[in-house]
Amino acid sequence: TRYWSKKSFKKGVKKIKNKITQISLISKKYNSEFYLVIYPWGETLVHGQGSFNWENFAQELCMQDKCILINTFPEFRNKKNNDRFWYSNLYFIGDEHLNSKGNLFLAEILGKKIFSK
Repeated sequence: TRYWSKKSFKKGVKKIKNKITQISLISKKYNSEFYLVIYPWGETLVHGQGSFNWENFAQELCMQDKCILINTFPEFRNKKNNDRFWYSNLYFIGDEHLNSKGNLFLAEILGKKIFSK
């Protein structure tokens, strides 16, 4: 069975766009930087982004709403290509959520990208 219909997917994308716009307006009101961080699910690293490209989508969002995009996909791809146990070292088995090692990996990427400016 399919989990997503085209209609529900489009509705979800529209909802994301609206929420990002709202957050952007709030950040501008308080003169605050607005970071959008994206990381891939394990299945995205395995199957790619043929149906929907999150990197392009996030880049478009940040161009429109003036957020600062932190795209961690390249680092996750590199980890996948160089660590034969990448999945269990980053994710809970059978789940898209990061485990403790995955959260540490993401935190290290963010530290480098945010604090190296």
